[in-house]
This record gives sequence, structure tokens and C-alpha cells, in this order.
Amino acid sequence: MQNGVACNGESKATHDVSYDVIVTLQSKDKLGRRVFLSDDPADMCTARTLTLLDKTEEQCAQIARWCSQEVISVDIFPSSTLRTPVTHQHMRRWTNICGKVHFTPNGIRDEMLACTLDCKFTSFGAKKMLMTVNGNFMLSEGSTTALFRGFNSCTILTEVMQHIFKPHSCICTTLHMLVCSINVRHMVFINSKILDELLISEHKASTPRWTATNIESMDNVHGMKSLRLDKFNQCWLQSMNAESVSSLRMQISSHGSVNLFITPKDDTFLQPDFEAKLDPFCSFFADLCVRLT
Repeated sequence: MQNGVACNGESKATHDVSYDVIVTLQSKDKLGRRVFLSDDPADMCTARTLTLLDKTEEQCAQIARWCSQEVISVDIFPSSTLRTPVTHQHMRRWTNICGKVHFTPNGIRDEMLACTLDCKFTSFGAKKMLMTVNGNFMLSEGSTTALFRGFNSCTILTEVMQHIFKPHSCICTTLHMLVCSINVRHMVFINSKILDELLISEHKASTPRWTATNIESMDNVHGMKSLRLDKFNQCWLQSMNAESVSSLRMQISSHGSVNLFITPKDDTFLQPDFEAKLDPFCSFFADLCVRLT
């Protein structure tokens, strides 16, 4: 086992210390992990190192089981973040809910129209923008539809719409995309194929749960990879309480940030707490990213 652990003497105050662990597998794929220690000033440096090595061995044993591969080498380095608090294994939150509102003519409250801004250059052409602290609406001149984005809660979106639109003026509200963001709390080697191969190996199952493909980025983007999952098995989606899902794009960065871009099926209508129903679905893929990246 190789390691580059450095101890710089005892600390005068108790705080959390983190170390970055690089695990190399038999396939030459690498996985990153971050190990946290509670730094007690009464502990000796050697005692802390033994604890670090014990936790690293535990991580390696888990990785070997999950990947069905032997660990051939381990490198340990002090993390650049020395006071990272020990909280959850990974953090997950909803960061964007997008969709469209269909409403009757003159359905927007007059006082709200006075707050709109003219934006000539948007990705959707010239629009009137109505911005709130929770999310934004884009309106076309004379149109009876509005696009919304930037919300992180369907319940809050519903409440904001009650302030913008007149009573009974909204005909229907459909959801186009929901984004769940995850911090796996360790570095990611995006060239490693462990996660990719596991997702694609689903094709060999007698009843595949999904179809997975790698997405080659057309942009000059470094330190990031994307995978697309679609053709989900409906029985499996039902077990995940995610019957409304049409496709999923996983975008993974080398810094440990994972975004799940969920595209619902056509005519998926807004419901309060809709995103909460997708928590088991998102947790499933979040756990895969935590274990296999």
C-alpha cells in the first residue's frame, strides 16, 4: 500500500480533518474517496494515522465488493479542505424545475404586468421576463403561454403562480425538466469506466431496467462526462414511484458534482410536491454515483 500521509504535529483545537484517498483497481480504473477524522488534540499523530488507515482499509473493502475487483494500490493525501464538517455521505437537492403554463387571454394580473422586463436576446427569442426570488417566467407578446425555470419546489411554484395569474385563468401547467444536484463528497476520475459499464451492462439482463449510452460532448468541456438513460422498464419505474420519467441525463464532474436532468413524459402536469415523489428514483442513482465514481 502506497500512501503520502503527512502529520504536522498536534492541533491546538478540535476540528475535522479530511484526507483524499485514490484507489486503483485491477482494471486500472481509479476511484476517489474522502476520509474524515475527528482531530482530538489529546490524540497522538500515530494514533490518528492508524485510524486513517483503518478507515481507508474499510473503504477499499467496500469498493472491492461493489466493483468485484481487487484493489492493487492506495494513495492517501491530506485534503486541501481541512475543516470540512462531517455530515451526510452525499448531499442531494432540487436545483431547477422547468415547464410551461397555458392560461386564458388577459390571465396575468395587471400589477404583475407592470413588473415585466423586455428582453430582446434570450435562447427563446424576444421575451418579456417576470422575475421572482424563487424562479423566473418568460412571456411572449400577446401569447397565452409562459415558460418558467429556476424553481426548486413545485409547491412554491404553485404559490408563486397564484400571485401572478388571476384566479381560474391557468388552463394547465406541464413540467418539462427537473434537475436534482448531488455532491458525492469526493473527487471523481471521469475516465474510469466502472459506472458506465455497470449502467450499460443492464442491456444484457433478461428484462433490462433501462438503456444507457455515453454522450460525447460537443462543447469544449473538460473534467466532465455525461450518460443518457432512457427506454425505462415501466414495472421498475413503478417500483421507484417514477412512472412519469421519460429519460435521464447524468452529468458528472471531476469535483464530485452530479446533476440528474430528468425529462418527464409528455403532458406531465404540475402537482404540489411532485419532485418529492422522485426521491427514491434520484436516491438510487445518487447511491450508484457515490459508490462507483
